[in-house]
Amino acid sequence: MPVRVWAETAEGTSTYYNLTVDISEGGAFLATPAPFPVGTEISVKLELPAGPDKPADEVTLRGVVFEARDADEPGMGIEFRDVSEEVRERIRKLTVS
Repeated sequence: MPVRVWAETAEGTSTYYNLTVDISEGGAFLATPAPFPVGTEISVKLELPAGPDKPADEVTLRGVVFEARDADEPGMGIEFRDVSEEVRERIRKLTVS
């Protein structure tokens, strides 16, 4: 689903800020002119709504790059790993609102 949220990605000592092109419970596609190589394990921080009358807060997820594009729509596909059911539900709600 085309939901745009800012994502902070980190690999080793490098940190980048990217905008999601789309996101789902299982992963996201991040717009970036310099995608990490396929297979790179990364940390992804997302600011997700916590619920009605609650401020958004950061959620840190582990992920692996499964797609890297340099051409028409540069960016990288990230598969989230070990996501709790509570975080999956928050992402699910974000994508249907």
